[in-house]
Amino acid sequence: MSPHTNMIMLFARCPELGAVKTRLERDLAPLMGRDQAQALTLALYEAFLLDTVDGLRQAAGETVTLRVCFDPPEAGPAMRRLLGADLEYAPQHGDDLGARMANALEEAFRSVDRAVLMGCDVPDYPQALAMEALDTLGEHHAVIAPSLDGGYFLIGFRKTAYRREFFENIEWGGATVLRDTEAVIRAAGLQLATLPPWNDVDHAHDALAMWAMHRGGAFGGSRTYRILDSHAAVLRQLEDDAATGASAEAICRDLEASREAIRSRLVWDTFVAE
Repeated sequence: MSPHTNMIMLFARCPELGAVKTRLERDLAPLMGRDQAQALTLALYEAFLLDTVDGLRQAAGETVTLRVCFDPPEAGPAMRRLLGADLEYAPQHGDDLGARMANALEEAFRSVDRAVLMGCDVPDYPQALAMEALDTLGEHHAVIAPSLDGGYFLIGFRKTAYRREFFENIEWGGATVLRDTEAVIRAAGLQLATLPPWNDVDHAHDALAMWAMHRGGAFGGSRTYRILDSHAAVLRQLEDDAATGASAEAICRDLEASREAIRSRLVWDTFVAE
């Protein structure tokens, strides 16, 4: 059992062709064909995982247990080969996303006092904020990081404040996930801290926004950005599409506000372009 009292859990699916980032794949297929779209989304998802884990390792050092909660349950050996043997690994289990997250937190609280669970679709979010989330749990009962689509990509609790009901009766994938989750946490009388929001990559306009946001920035050295930039011709086609381009521009505007909030909280420029 880990001697640490803090844990960060990364929720991830094992990268398999045609099984990850399917909405992004569907957006890209008309531009490059189904097979190439599948290959690109798989490569991006693997890069998301590797970049996120590298960022967490750098931010956490030796003070925090890092656990990968993977799906499907038989994917443990493949995930270990991809991400490294220095992490803890545990299969996800449950009938829906809420049950899987609740089960993961309950398992974490068998050995730690504070736990944060996060997704792997925001590789450009400064991972030092995951450490701040753990620190925040010293003064708050819970912490959450909103995504721009109405959901969230990070949530954490003190052991003494956690309740399984926070993950029940939520319409997962809908536009009210964040609102409904915040409401049930506050209804329980808990103090909830909110981190600066960010954008998770689900659609083509999200990928375009990430590419546009980080041109010339520190994130340009990441695996994720190198893959995006190697497909600049496709991204420029997306940029020229009126609807997709406008959506990406709106995301970039929202992220600029988050960047300022992040700069005010952290001395951290690893993945925040100037």
